[in-house]
Formats: sequence, structure tokens, C-alpha cells
Amino acid sequence: MRIILAILFTISLSVSYCQLGNDINWTLEQCIDSALVNNYSIQTVNVTSDISNVKLKNAKYSYLPSLNGGATHGYNWGQTIDPFTNQFATSRVQYNNFYLNSSLVLFSGLQNYYTQKVNKADWQSQVYNKRIEERNLKIQITTAYLQVLLNNEINIRLEEQLKLTHIQYQRISNLIETEREPSHKLFKIIAEEETDKYNVLKSQNDLNYALLLLQQLMNKSYDSNFNIVTIDTLNQTNNLENEIDISSFPELKLSDLTIEKQELSIQIVKGRLYPTLSVNGSLGTGYSENSKYLSPTGELLPKVFNTQIDENFYQSASLSLIVPILNKNTTNSQLQINRLELEQLKLNNKKQRLEIQNKLEQLKMDVTNSNSQYISLTAVVKTNEVNYQNSQIQFENGIITYSRLLEVKNRLYKAQSNLIQSKYRAKMNELILDYYLN
Repeated sequence: MRIILAILFTISLSVSYCQLGNDINWTLEQCIDSALVNNYSIQTVNVTSDISNVKLKNAKYSYLPSLNGGATHGYNWGQTIDPFTNQFATSRVQYNNFYLNSSLVLFSGLQNYYTQKVNKADWQSQVYNKRIEERNLKIQITTAYLQVLLNNEINIRLEEQLKLTHIQYQRISNLIETEREPSHKLFKIIAEEETDKYNVLKSQNDLNYALLLLQQLMNKSYDSNFNIVTIDTLNQTNNLENEIDISSFPELKLSDLTIEKQELSIQIVKGRLYPTLSVNGSLGTGYSENSKYLSPTGELLPKVFNTQIDENFYQSASLSLIVPILNKNTTNSQLQINRLELEQLKLNNKKQRLEIQNKLEQLKMDVTNSNSQYISLTAVVKTNEVNYQNSQIQFENGIITYSRLLEVKNRLYKAQSNLIQSKYRAKMNELILDYYLN
């Protein structure tokens, strides 16, 4: 029932997202949800989790006894010893054998117990693997999503630059027609306009490529009409000054489980040093044409099949004890290796904790710095806008040359471009930090 509900949920999401792609713009959350449904890495983790679950169940079954049955029907030719009569048979003899046997390990150094614990840790680790894959995918989708928005805003600014250049082109053309300006002044504006057209074309290509990468991350076919929702504001992440508890991070949970598995593996190897005690039992019977009786007529005839089955019925039970005495020191060597590997895992765990702590501190600082840079660059853009407006008036009055106006215009575009990049860098840092904290 759970599988059916999951399939229906996936189908409904796919249908709704197909409708979204045709009708309305996609939000960041919708892009992430679609990617989580269709991503192959996460699907692979789900399959690996199912495999680990099967192994865990199989480890539980190892406590049960084994039970096997068999039957044999055959013929012997030539001289052989009949197993039921202990007599030589020299002619063709039919024989049958039926049996059941069972064995149960009573003690083997608790190897089965620790193996079950290892399989359980394997199964639990897939939960954290999935959380890591989902977070990484969210970061990838968010990066691609914001890159689309960044390229789109840069494209808009470049189109505005092209419009400003074209206005100057028209103005100079009008002045040349009235013979108030020489014709050579138009050449530099024409060159600048062609450069602006190229920049707009390149920016549009970059935007289309960013849209392609985003849709590929979502495992969608490329759609040129695919649109996304603009993120206009920055949301200051809370708790930047608070101490962050990293103990619940999936990387560290996974690392702790790896250490636990290694400790359990050491116990499994230790179990090889202990004796193994098992109980065995079997039931069986058989039939042989060589088992004969003297009939009233004086003939030797094979005993009846049912009679032999009853007479040849046997039962056996035994205890088996295997004591390891000399195994070329392989068990002790393996123990030493496992213990050294355990120390290595513990060192890696400490290193990983430090790396995560450092990464979070860097992200918190990036968020703070990015927001302050965005505020500062906002003022820079406003100053450059006023400067461009004044320079435009000065150019129209002949106070400055077009080269000087072009300098001011390029400075304005650079300030606008830096502001756009700062805004999305700040947003990216905020979202990444949120993904780590939640």
C-alpha cells in the first residue's frame, strides 16, 4: 500500500509540474521538489536502503536452524556393499534413500549478533546518506536557479545600456542633419551600439545556457519557454550570533555510525577466537533390493518396500564443538588492522567536525559580509546614476565629450553589475546556511 501511494504521489507531482511548466512560472521550491522526485542519486540511495533492509532481515534469520530434506532413487551394478544390509551385491540392485537433517549453531562467539548490529547500522546510514544527497541537490538547484536570475538581470541592464546608446545615436543623427555637429561624431556611437548589441546577445546566450543547466539538474528536457519566479528581497538569516549544534548533522551521524560499525566488526573478528558449539540432527530411511527374506517356497525375495522403510528408519543427534587452536595468526592480525582502522576513523571524525564547524563559520561570515556589501553597493549605484544623469546633461550642452560620457556609462553598468552579483551572492549564502541548519 505504501509503494502504491508513493507511485501515485510521484505521478501527481510529475503531472502538476508539467502543468506548471506550461502555465505559470516555477518557484525555487517547486524546482527543488521536482528535482528531489526525479533525481537518480536519491533514487539510488532509496534502492540501497532497501538492499540494506533485506540484509538486516536476513541477519535476523541466521538465528534459525537449517532444515534440509532429500530423496534418492538409483541402481547399482557390479560388486558393492549395500548400506542397508552390509552385504556385497554383485547384480543390479535398486535402492532408495529418504532423509531430513537439521543443524543449529548454539554459540559462535556472538558473531551472528554483531553481524545483525552491523547490518542495522548499514540500514540506518542510508537515512543520513539520503539527507546529504537531498541537501547537496538543493544547493545545486538553488545555485542554478539564482544563476538564471542573475543572468536575466544582467541581460536587462545591458538592454538598458543599448537603449541609452541608441538615444545618443538618434540625438547625434538629428544634430548632424541640421549641420550642428560634424558627421564623424557618429562613428564612435555606432561602434558603441554594435558593442552593446553583442553584449546583449552574449548575455541572452548565457541566460539560455543557465536555464538549460537548471532543467538538466531537474532531469527535464530543455524548454525555451521555461520561466522562473524572481526573488526580489534578501531575508536576513536568524541566529547568526548563536552557537550552532553540529551533532545532528547527517555527515557526523554517518561518521558516528561508521565508527560503530567498525567497533562491531572488531567484535565479529573476536568471535572467531571462541569455540563454536552446534547441535545436529537427522532422520532417514531407505530401501534396497539386496535386503531379502526366505519365502515359504524357499526362495530369497526382496523385502517389501513399506516393510523396509519401517525397519530402516533411523534417527541421530549430535553436539559439535570446534575449538580454534592455530589459524596462522590471521585472526589476531585482522584484529590489529581493524583496531588501527578504528583509530583512523575516529581521527577522521574529529577532522570532519572541525571542517563542518569551519564551514559554518565561513558561511555565517559570508552572509554578514555579503549583506553589508549589498547595502554599500546600493549607495554606489545611486551615486553613479546621478553622475550619469549629470554627465548626460553636460554632454548635451557640449561641456564634455562622448568619450567622457561613455566612461561614466560604463562605470554605471559596472556598479549595477556588482550590485546584482552581490545581491545573489548574499542570497546564495543565506540559503546554503539555511540548508545546513535545517
